[in-house]
Amino acid sequence: WGTALEKAQGQLGDLDPVSSPLPLKNTFSRKAELLKLGEADIKSVAYYFPKGRLSGVGIVFEGEANYFLIKEHLIRQFGPGRQMGDRYGWTWTDFFVEMRMRGQTGELRYTYAP
Repeated sequence: WGTALEKAQGQLGDLDPVSSPLPLKNTFSRKAELLKLGEADIKSVAYYFPKGRLSGVGIVFEGEANYFLIKEHLIRQFGPGRQMGDRYGWTWTDFFVEMRMRGQTGELRYTYAP
């Protein structure tokens, strides 16, 4: 977290600017991304570099089954989170993780905010 884009490209490899369905400034994806998180299937992963440094990762997934698999995975990793309206998440001083469902589409966000 906080890694400069140039260094992240060296570590992560094939970071390409997101251009579909529309261009997103300072947002990148990887062609060779493993579309799994724990046992869950995911649709996409985006890496956010506002001000040239990694400050977020967004993951999109489909269906309640994947929501519960991801939630279980994160609880094993971080311990119990808390419900915040339509979101479930974990909060630390300069980092937070949150997930939610909108219809059959789910979103998971990791955000670093020093």
